[in-house]
This record gives sequence, structure tokens and C-alpha cells, in this order.
Amino acid sequence: MASDEEWAWAAGIFEGAGAIVTINGGKDLRLALHLVDEDVVRRYAGIVQSRPLGPYSSSQRAGEPARRPTYRCNLNGRFALAALARMWPWLGDRRRNRCQELGFEPPRALALGPAPGAALRPMA
Repeated sequence: MASDEEWAWAAGIFEGAGAIVTINGGKDLRLALHLVDEDVVRRYAGIVQSRPLGPYSSSQRAGEPARRPTYRCNLNGRFALAALARMWPWLGDRRRNRCQELGFEPPRALALGPAPGAALRPMA
């Protein structure tokens, strides 16, 4: 199990390069991370207990320099909720507001800090 320090690191990476979207017709959340740094995606995936995906190559336009391959890590549904709950104390207002815009909020207990195995719940 990852330490609070590792979760804080993961939250920082997600805060800078992650996205929160809905899937399954808006019923579930997806946390998406998409970077060119394979080692960072691998470390993040290990902390959030997912797997890194990639490399993916982008098409190159004429006259542009070659693009670096990219790597991804996605968490869906309850796995996304559990990871958000652990990262919540270190996320900024924009990410927190995005969760609430999509109809998800953390349990009140998370306001005191992360708890192992905690999960977010959909808003009623």
C-alpha cells in the first residue's frame, strides 16, 4: 500500500497533468493521465494500483519535428473514486470543483485527511 507521501506525489502529478471526465453515460468517473514521461506514468500507476498504457505515437505533420511517444494511465469507476479519495487532501480547488460539477463529492471524513480504502460517493 502506498504511503501518504506517495499519494501526495501522485496528487501533484494528477493536479498538473490529469483530467476528470465521466464515462458510461455520466454514471462513472474516469481519472486520465497522459504524459510523455514513461517513468512518471509507471510510478503514478503503481501508486494508484493501475497499469501504464503505451507507448502511443502521434501522427507527424509535414515540417514539424518528430513527436515523442506518450503514455497513459486511466482509472475508472470505483477505482477512480478510491484514488480521488486518497488524493483529495492535496488536490486544488479546480479538481475538487470538477468532481462536484460532475456530481461527486468526498465523504465528510475526508475533510480530516485521507483514510486507507476511503472512497467518494455520488451526490444524491
